[in-house]
Amino acid sequence: MILWVRNNIGRQLNGWRPYENWANAPGGIEEEYLLDDGIRLHDGTNPRDKGMSAKDGLQKLRSALSTPGASVLKE
Repeated sequence: MILWVRNNIGRQLNGWRPYENWANAPGGIEEEYLLDDGIRLHDGTNPRDKGMSAKDGLQKLRSALSTPGASVLKE
């Protein structure tokens, strides 16, 4: 929220962008993700698993982040 306010009052922080339409979709149209069936995502819970599809991985990430106070870590 602070980044958004700073952006709107003209006091942006270098290197940071607030939540916005980064893809510059015309008219705020929601873009679909381009998914590749060969891409596999691994959450680190089982080093031997074969991963999950990008679609399933995105859904798992969305679910985790929908919990108030939740975060995710890239290792």
